[in-house]
Amino acid sequence: MRHASLPISLLILAFVCFSSCASGTKKAMVQRERSLIGKWEGVDRTGKPGAFHFFEDGNVVLIIDGKPLGGPESGGLGMLRFTVDYQKDPIELDIIGVDPSGAEQGKILMIVQFITDSKIKIRTYFNDIRPDSFDEETIDDTIVLERAEKSGAEVKNHETTLKKKAIEVATIWTNSLLAGDVKKTLSVSDVPFIVDGEDETNDISELRRQYEEVLEDKGTRSIRITRAEVVDEKVDAPCCRDCSNIILVNCYVEKKMIQVCIKVGKSLKVVGFKE
Repeated sequence: MRHASLPISLLILAFVCFSSCASGTKKAMVQRERSLIGKWEGVDRTGKPGAFHFFEDGNVVLIIDGKPLGGPESGGLGMLRFTVDYQKDPIELDIIGVDPSGAEQGKILMIVQFITDSKIKIRTYFNDIRPDSFDEETIDDTIVLERAEKSGAEVKNHETTLKKKAIEVATIWTNSLLAGDVKKTLSVSDVPFIVDGEDETNDISELRRQYEEVLEDKGTRSIRITRAEVVDEKVDAPCCRDCSNIILVNCYVEKKMIQVCIKVGKSLKVVGFKE
C-alpha cells in the first residue's frame, strides 16, 4: 500500500539536500549498537551545507543552507519525525511528515550504513519504496554525512521547545479534567499512569473510569490553571517511577499545586500527577 506524498515543499527541499550531497562507496558492516541520535553534516558538490539532526524524542530536522526544515522555525510547514530499525541490515530509516494538526502526511523510506562511528551513508529513492542495499548506489540517491558536535544553542533551543510543549499539554490535561471533559483529558494521557503519586494504572479503560469517578465526585469546575512552570529537578518525583525521559510541570490552580508528569516520546503525554 502506498503512502500519501509529503507536502511538495518538504519533498523538494529534502530532495535538494539528498541529491546534492557527496556520495561514498566504501562498504562497512552495520554495527547495531551505534545510534543516529545527534547532528550529521555534509557538503554538496557546490559547497553548500546540509544536515540531518536526529533528536531523542523522535523528531528530526533537516538543515539546508542554514535553514531548518521540520522544526519549530520551519515556517508552519509541520514537523518531521523519524523511526529507525537497527535490527535490519542495512538499517532502515523512515522520515515521516506530520502536519500542524499531528496527522501523518507521508514517508520517505531510506537505508543507512555506518562507515565509521562518526560517518554514515544514507540511500533513498525519495518515496515509499525502500532500497534493498547499497549495491549500484549513485550520487543521486546516496549521501555521506559526518557526525557533528551539538552546539549549545541547538541543545538549548530544543529543550526550550520541549518545555513549552510540556506546559501546553499539562495545561490541556489539567483544565479539561477540571472542566469534566474526560475525552479530552484522556487524549493527552498515556499508560502506565501514576495516580496522585501512589497507584499505578496500566489499562487505558481503567484510567478512563478513574477520570469519570473524579468527575462524579468533584463535578464540573469552572476554575482553571493560573500558572504553570517546568520543574528542572526530577529526583524522587512522586508522579513517575522512571523520570529519565520525563518533564515535570507544576500547575497552580487557586491555592493548590498539581505536579503533572509528561512523558517525551512520539508525542508528549501525561503519565502521572501528584496533588
